[in-house]
Amino acid sequence: MKKMLIVMLGLLFVGAVAGVQAATFSDNFDTGKNAAWVDLVGTTTAVGGKLLADSGTNEVYVGGISVLEPTVNVDLDASAQGGILTRIDPATGSFLLLFYSPVQNTIAYHEKVGGSWGGWLDPVWNANFTKQGTVHVTLSYVGNTATTVVSDGTNSVTSVANLATLHSAGFAGLYHDAGTGTIQNFDNFTLDYVPEPSSLLALGAGLVGVLGVIRRRR
Repeated sequence: MKKMLIVMLGLLFVGAVAGVQAATFSDNFDTGKNAAWVDLVGTTTAVGGKLLADSGTNEVYVGGISVLEPTVNVDLDASAQGGILTRIDPATGSFLLLFYSPVQNTIAYHEKVGGSWGGWLDPVWNANFTKQGTVHVTLSYVGNTATTVVSDGTNSVTSVANLATLHSAGFAGLYHDAGTGTIQNFDNFTLDYVPEPSSLLALGAGLVGVLGVIRRRR
C-alpha cells in the first residue's frame, strides 16, 4: 500500500510538472493590455488590436511569471526599433534584450545590468529587410543558448548566441526604443515557458510533506 501511494504521488508530481511546463501566456491586444503586463519605464496603450509604445523608451514585462527556457513570439512594426526582453530582474534593473533595428539592419542581444547598458552580443546584419509592414520575431532558449529568427515574410535572418551573462531565469517582456522617432506597434504576443526551478522544488516539498503526514498517521 505504501509503495503504491509513493508511486501515485510520484506520478502526481510528474503530471503537475508537465502541466506547468505546457503553460502559455498570450495577448493579441484586441481588448486592451492584459492585466498581467507591468510597466518598468514609460507607458503603453493598446489601440486597434496592437500595443502602442508612447514616445520615449518603454519597457513592459509580464509580471508574476518567472520563466526558464522561454519561447517568445511577437509581431513588430518593421519601421521602428524594438525587441524582446528576457531574464528581467526588476529589483536590479537588469535584463537581456533582443534588439531589432531597421535603421542598422541588425538584430542583436544587448544587456543592461544594474541599470547600466553593457555590451552587444552576437549582432547579425541583414540589409534585405523591407522596413515596411510587419516583422515576426521568435526567440527560444535551450539552457543559455538563445536562437532568434526574424522574418518579414520574404527575408529571414537567424542569430544564435550564448547568453550566460545573467541568471538563467527571469521574466519576459517587450521593449521599444524611440531612437528612430517612430512608435513601435506590438501584436500577437505569446510566451511558452518552463517553470523556474524554485517552483518545482516547492511543489516537490509539498508532496514530501503530504507523504510525511500519511506516514505519521499509520
